Amino acid sequence: MAIKKELSKACRTCGVVFDATLSNKQPKRALCKACYIAESQRLSREQVERRAVVGATIKRLALYRDYKMENRRGFWASINKELKPLTKREDIRAFISKQMDRILGDSKLMDYIKLISIAEQRKNETQNK
Repeated sequence: MAIKKELSKACRTCGVVFDATLSNKQPKRALCKACYIAESQRLSREQVERRAVVGATIKRLALYRDYKMENRRGFWASINKELKPLTKREDIRAFISKQMDRILGDSKLMDYIKLISIAEQRKNETQNK
């Protein structure tokens, strides 16, 4: 013998009692029409935020390709070659200053760093909710 499911009599969010014809009830949901619209808008906003985080991650990974260790072996070999003959403190300081100027002038690297902080901030915000 089958058990007949009982329909909900009131909205689970706001508590509005459904009328006899169920004209104010959203089909297949225990929500009134106004609460259903509000919930669908909330879910839509959350989906947009999730897509933004994924988009930032994809863009961040594209920028990261240039800075992977496997793609930077030649760069680090040249840095090591420049560093080996330096023995005086003044020479090492000049080298560090030159490298710092190069790093700060690298716009791709700065864009990558900005995207990391944005993606991590969004990730932390979504975890704290």
